[in-house]
Amino acid sequence: MTSESDSMSASHFLDVLRKRCPDYFDDLVIVGYRRGIDVYPAVRLPIVLGNALKVFQHAHGRLPDLVTLPKTADHFFKMKFFDRIPISPNPASKLSCYDYIPAKFAGRVRAPNRYWVSERPLLPPDTEIPPGIYWLKLEFGNAGHLRLVWPPTAKQRHVINQALGQRMKQAFGVSNGEWWYGTNPQRVFLEEDLSDLLEGGQELKLFIREGRFAAGYEVQYASNSKQKQSSLGFFNDMGEPMSGTRRLGRHNPDYNERQFQRPNDFDKIIEAAEVIGRPFSLVRVDMMRAKDGELFLGELTLCTGNATVIFTPQSLEDYLRHQLFETIPRPHTRFSGQTGRIALTEEKSH
Repeated sequence: MTSESDSMSASHFLDVLRKRCPDYFDDLVIVGYRRGIDVYPAVRLPIVLGNALKVFQHAHGRLPDLVTLPKTADHFFKMKFFDRIPISPNPASKLSCYDYIPAKFAGRVRAPNRYWVSERPLLPPDTEIPPGIYWLKLEFGNAGHLRLVWPPTAKQRHVINQALGQRMKQAFGVSNGEWWYGTNPQRVFLEEDLSDLLEGGQELKLFIREGRFAAGYEVQYASNSKQKQSSLGFFNDMGEPMSGTRRLGRHNPDYNERQFQRPNDFDKIIEAAEVIGRPFSLVRVDMMRAKDGELFLGELTLCTGNATVIFTPQSLEDYLRHQLFETIPRPHTRFSGQTGRIALTEEKSH
């Protein structure tokens, strides 16, 4: 398919959708929220949608069904173009997402320390940064993260500056419908290395639906050449382990499956994630728990896996589709002990 034929197919896709789902195209304006169909100019929208349709078809072997929305992937695809997303502050920014932490939670959840931020693709002089180990990251996207011993050698500096010059020109995800990555200029920054703190800790990906915890999974990253894939442990809205895993499209392997181990302070983690995710219809709040219990916000994720994710087995897919898109999770879930029992309390109006 050529880009021209892709645009024509995308235009037809939009025409059919306008007839069958006119509500997707309403003219309602909500201050501080935006949709993909409003962000992309009319001339560019079919091109971007065509790109997104190709990515989805490659991943799933079919086009997205935005009428019946049979899978989580279809819902995530719809999110990119038709769901209203709060954009001020930009949740996709690794620097601005921390503004979603309420002041009263500042002592319970923190951001990693940042030592340098710049819009220029050049590392700072050696003397501006104390010697140590840092993470070099881009504000938008996941490409090019680098664990860096400071100060770098002259050769390292040259190679890194060249790479930054290329990467910072690229608008990560924008051409495939993830428009939120392109609303601000790209920046580069040096961040605190948390490796020692997180050794023996946990990284939790928590789906928050309308301000309530819906489901999640724990990630254990591959740590050596023998362990090629990271391991995931899914859990339900009661914090109980669930069988299953995920993969990025039908051509990629499954992530390894592991059993989720719930920390003793899980209820406090969930409470913080719910407050952070309250402005969103759906958001994934990525939390990192240090071995001493200190809690860090990793980032906020809007469209998980750019709508390419396949959850298996079918029971996990069905549960996540229901929890993330078809219902509002139970209110104010509070976890007790290690039994999986919960106590529910309704919020009182004041």
